[in-house]
Amino acid sequence: MTENETSSKSKITIRTSQLLWALGLFVVVNIALLKWQPLSKVDPESLPAAHTWIWWATKELAQQQQGPDIALMGSSFMMHPLALRDADYLKKDFDFVHHHYSSYLEDSLKQHLGLRKAQCFNFAMPGGMISDHYMITRTLLSGSKKPRVIVIGAGVRDFMDKHVSCAAATRPFKYLQRYTEIDDLVGIAMPQIWQQADYWQGRGIYLWGKKMDFQVVACDWTRKVFNPFLGKFCVKSPLNDIDQTRNAPSNMRMEAEEGLYIVKADAPYKFDDNTREYMSRYGNGNDKLLENQKLWLDKLLQLAKNENIEVLLVSMPATPTNMQLMPPGAYNKFITAMREASQKWNVQLVDLNGGTGFGDKFDKLDFSDTAHMNGRGGKKLIDAINVAICRDKRLANALNQDNNANIQLAGSNKTH
Repeated sequence: MTENETSSKSKITIRTSQLLWALGLFVVVNIALLKWQPLSKVDPESLPAAHTWIWWATKELAQQQQGPDIALMGSSFMMHPLALRDADYLKKDFDFVHHHYSSYLEDSLKQHLGLRKAQCFNFAMPGGMISDHYMITRTLLSGSKKPRVIVIGAGVRDFMDKHVSCAAATRPFKYLQRYTEIDDLVGIAMPQIWQQADYWQGRGIYLWGKKMDFQVVACDWTRKVFNPFLGKFCVKSPLNDIDQTRNAPSNMRMEAEEGLYIVKADAPYKFDDNTREYMSRYGNGNDKLLENQKLWLDKLLQLAKNENIEVLLVSMPATPTNMQLMPPGAYNKFITAMREASQKWNVQLVDLNGGTGFGDKFDKLDFSDTAHMNGRGGKKLIDAINVAICRDKRLANALNQDNNANIQLAGSNKTH
């Protein structure tokens, strides 16, 4: 063996030894960090987050000392009519991101049930899925923030949107998972093997799983140490004024900011044709996602039962045009899933797309496009929810626990 060959093998042996030492050190440090959990007390609220609809709702809920009496959930199908009705009812404009309530429903319930209070917090948001509603209930509506009643308004899109690949892909899910461990949800939230592999990698490798936490700690430390000095010499960065709704990375891009979405009171009637949007959302159907969201609905109703929270399911009204855009059989699959969940968990289902007896029927003048109701439709929707709650003794009694009021059927003087 030549001298050069001997030297080369020696170098390889040294490098291999160094690599093994580095790997061994990494394993030891990782095990120590997993056991020690030095970042376990990092406030989830301090972690970087885009200003999304759920971010604004979470911030507003955090300002309350206790939870709402009623938590309203759904997609924009619920969000729009509730907000637009309040603007008309209160006779004032307001910012979407700062109004997570339904004053009209609250006053209606107080009038018909004789309640002193009936705060209704509106968690409905654009693109909301059933899995998102479960995560809201699990992470935000517990302990002192637990509501008495949850009202879930859903349509076909909320179960089978072609734009949603899986439950874990939505912005609400990504944001809310910082508040809870989701090991038990990985199987249904992340159906792809590579998604699960990435998650478990983060769980097993501490530095990978806590990279955002480390960023927060490092930023806080840097500000405390250097701001007193650098603030005197450095000018404001132009990056501070960047339009976060357009120019930020996709995972940190803002969905909503103050002043972007203003709700106008008594707005003149206008109908927008959004047929192309819903042709895209429905596509040829998404039965795999539909079956997955049925599992989330089951988990949500199980969680509500365990927490002694009453639930009202609402099948949202749809225009004939929107119904025609749905893939063949899609609506039947959706309404069957809602009925089966209602029967299994013994909760009331209000079918506003075909049922009767809950108020006025819906027509085109109640909609601002093929899918979303306006303030006029919002009044009919809330009136129907009010009647359903007042007719259901369990729902009414849940709201009446601390009010000592007589439970009355909405729209009548009959006492139940």
